[in-house]
Amino acid sequence: MKGVNIAFTLGLSLVCMGLMHKLSSLQSQLSDLQQNVQQLKHERRLGVDIPMSSPLSVTDLSAMSCITMPTMSMCTEYTYPASAINQNLDLFCSNNTSESACLIRSQCSSGGLCGQYCEPFSLLADVCNNANSESFSECSDYNSMCASGTKVPQCLHQNKIPDLVSSSTAKTDVLTMCKGSMGQHMSACQNCVSETECKAPLSTLAAVCKTMEMPSCANFMNMCKQFGQEFHALCGQYASSTGNSCSGESTPYCSTGMDMTMFMNGFVGAVSPSTPCLVFLFKGWSIDTSGKMAGAIIFTFFLGILNVYLICLRRMVYSSFPSQLIRKTPSARYMRNILLFAAFSAQLTTAYALMLLVMSYFSGLFFAATFGIAAGHVFFSGGQAVVGDLEPCCIEPLAGRMGSKYNAFNYVSLEENTDIPVVHLRLEGMTCKSCTQTVSAALMQVEGVQHAEVSMKNGGEASVYYTGDQVATLLATVEGVGFGASVKELGNH
Repeated sequence: MKGVNIAFTLGLSLVCMGLMHKLSSLQSQLSDLQQNVQQLKHERRLGVDIPMSSPLSVTDLSAMSCITMPTMSMCTEYTYPASAINQNLDLFCSNNTSESACLIRSQCSSGGLCGQYCEPFSLLADVCNNANSESFSECSDYNSMCASGTKVPQCLHQNKIPDLVSSSTAKTDVLTMCKGSMGQHMSACQNCVSETECKAPLSTLAAVCKTMEMPSCANFMNMCKQFGQEFHALCGQYASSTGNSCSGESTPYCSTGMDMTMFMNGFVGAVSPSTPCLVFLFKGWSIDTSGKMAGAIIFTFFLGILNVYLICLRRMVYSSFPSQLIRKTPSARYMRNILLFAAFSAQLTTAYALMLLVMSYFSGLFFAATFGIAAGHVFFSGGQAVVGDLEPCCIEPLAGRMGSKYNAFNYVSLEENTDIPVVHLRLEGMTCKSCTQTVSAALMQVEGVQHAEVSMKNGGEASVYYTGDQVATLLATVEGVGFGASVKELGNH
């Protein structure tokens, strides 16, 4: 009986010791909870707003404990409220709009990006996994809750972006690529001109790297290879082919960031999102939508028509002033010259604009210019040849370029002017077309020669419109360039 009493007493002692230990542990946890409650009430930094006088529920106590003591076993069931996550993100991004995580959050909100990396807690992790996150009050809950040994599920399974390019790194890479002459050809570089003036560094880095791959794109490419098509709007061709595109992603007409005046590798038949956008004649006039491209093609077509119309207008101006009126009335000559100057200047401007558009090497603009000129020829020229007028940069000042009808100096019709004598010469030694050009150029240098027509006909002939009286000078000039010459006929036309 004595042994039973001893065993009973010993067992009771052990139970009492266990209860006392448990009570001590509960008292310690209660003390910690009371300290946390007082601190949280003072700082009011919980995901739920708890008035000072309101009673605390078990959920509130769990939330307070798991933020400050996330290693407790009960934290395995805790979820940090979405309202608190978004509140922290809103506050942080309102003051740090250029941060990479905030730029990604903005694109996620618009539907351009999607997937696990767009989840609010993932974005909060991107913000707070920063070297300076301890200075951000918006990250105080996160840094405490996700400390080492945490049992909070969100912290254990957070989907933070691997190798996220920070805003400072993106800024450095952009400034490296945009310095020098290269930056002058990239419109995206205008968003980041210095350390203090750099808007949306990550977006600018993406625009530059998607247009032209350079060594400074290594950080961006390394980040993007982790993403699937859910991040195609940000990473473009550097995103992997896995996954699906986001429903809200808008496919760009062309690749902005390095607008070009011409395609460097020959004609391009169609523009794609990876094709640089074309600049339409003037800086800033970027053809970055299908509507703008349609407008550019239509404009080019009518510009071709206008070019031919201006050619015909020059002819109309000339024919409106008879040669006799020009010779007798100086004011008429001045008026005609002014009108011809205006018409030719306008036609020259359209011609050079068409040349630049054709040199863009985009087939749509090339054919628009070609068909426009052809349509203008049908509408306005009545089938008459317009050779020479379509090459304003190469028109020679000699009458030979204008044909036999016009004078080289005053653009007066030689057929209408019967007062100019013509000397017909027989030439010797003419063996090639270049010979005719040599003789013609030499005769045009003689004073009094208005026009010279040289051909290979009958071994070589020349008709010289000559107002002088020294025919021997003409013969000597021809002989001086290595050919024989004799007078075949003298007379007017």
